[in-house]
Amino acid sequence: MGNLEKKVIEMRTRVINDFCHKISKFEFILESDELQIFLIRCNDVSKVINNLPKLNYEEILLRYKEAFSAVSKSIKDDNDNEIYIKKVNEAIPFMKKVLLNLNGFQKSVLATQEYKENEIKYYYQLMNFFENFEKYTLSEYVNNDQNKLILYNPNNSETYNKILDIKENFKNPFIELASWIEDDILDFKAMLSALESIINLNGLLDKLSARLTAIDEEISKYENDEYNYFTLLIKWKTVDGILLELRNEEIITKNTIKAINSIIKIASKITLDNLEIFKVEKLQRYHRHIKKFAEIQKSNGDIINKLWSYISNDPKLKDKDKDVIE
Repeated sequence: MGNLEKKVIEMRTRVINDFCHKISKFEFILESDELQIFLIRCNDVSKVINNLPKLNYEEILLRYKEAFSAVSKSIKDDNDNEIYIKKVNEAIPFMKKVLLNLNGFQKSVLATQEYKENEIKYYYQLMNFFENFEKYTLSEYVNNDQNKLILYNPNNSETYNKILDIKENFKNPFIELASWIEDDILDFKAMLSALESIINLNGLLDKLSARLTAIDEEISKYENDEYNYFTLLIKWKTVDGILLELRNEEIITKNTIKAINSIIKIASKITLDNLEIFKVEKLQRYHRHIKKFAEIQKSNGDIINKLWSYISNDPKLKDKDKDVIE
């Protein structure tokens, strides 16, 4: 926040526009409290969102089933999570590799963008030099006869218009290229985050399963009178009270494990299916930007070629080898 650089504002405007365009397709996101806070509040967004009531995994699963009902119904309860986790783990190295390549590509493009920007600036300076040279120096050679000037002959508006064309329409194609890479990096980071969140959930599942085993062992210990009486004094509870707590925790843990298992299946199915669509979209976007890059380069070349071709055909330049003294 607070960075008012033109480039930063332009980038954020482009990205937020793309973000809003994409989420507009999903009603469950549009109606969410989180999005309303994000779009409406001017400050303390993270703080307000973090203060929202936390959902447990059973409540999250209900949201998943409501938002992705078709996907949820297509997944059988006996589907093994290991298949999904294996595929997700296989996709993560690919995403990291692409991100690494994109980051390297971004550095090269940004450096070239700056170089191209300077090149365009120098070209403008060159045209200004020609203008000043003809106006204030060359005109003295020809007794101020402006008809003998080449680039800034007042009677030759065609040349002047072509020079203006360079100043007004000459573009830096690396700006578009840099924007595309920046957008792709954000998209790949988001997809990688989605994949890694599934792996993190699976890690939580392992911890909960280990806790469930420990709970079962504790229940068995108290049911078989294999506990330490000193423990009862420390906890200030009866055996029945401890067993009640353990059985309640067992039920909650089992329900949580069941919910997370279902969430992993739904999230994996959605993410992996969309990963294939994601790849196609990235290929199409790449094609669009390469085409745009080629069009800008061609347009720039056409502008310059038209100017210098027109100038080279100027009748005054046809006798350039003629002896000046003669």
